[in-house]
Amino acid sequence: MTPKAVFWDMDGTLVDSEPLHEAALIAAMRNAGLTPPDDLHERVLGVAAWPVYEMMRDEFGLRL
Repeated sequence: MTPKAVFWDMDGTLVDSEPLHEAALIAAMRNAGLTPPDDLHERVLGVAAWPVYEMMRDEFGLRL
């Protein structure tokens, strides 16, 4: 039987993974000696990893 459709799961479709992503980013920032801003969730929601890294590099001085 040939599939007639494909359902691509985007974050939030089958599971709400945003709280886990936020917790991981906060933990990573604290581990790097950075203080996460209060509006971190709003600033990174739906943003790809590279722009988040650039924000952390440019605004918080993260060097990896």
